[in-house]
Amino acid sequence: MPNPLNDKLLTLDEQQVAKLYQNLFDSEEGQLVLEDLRNRCYVNCSTAFQLVSDGKLFYSSEEQQNNEGMRAAFLHIEGQINYEKPKEMEIPE
Repeated sequence: MPNPLNDKLLTLDEQQVAKLYQNLFDSEEGQLVLEDLRNRCYVNCSTAFQLVSDGKLFYSSEEQQNNEGMRAAFLHIEGQINYEKPKEMEIPE
């Protein structure tokens, strides 16, 4: 099934894609959304354990895999926001 947005995305270089993320998250609203994602995507806590209602810790490898996926998605977004064009290396003569 044709996807015009994906077709357009494929024409952009990595710097142009990063600029899309930067523009999106540059506003106060974007910063609030980013903070909400940071809180929901296990960025500053363990992905391995969940607290259940009786106060005990519970481990599930399936849940951890899901949480790691959420963390990876957030880290990708953050990486795009902080993207800097790589500097070309100069080779001394």
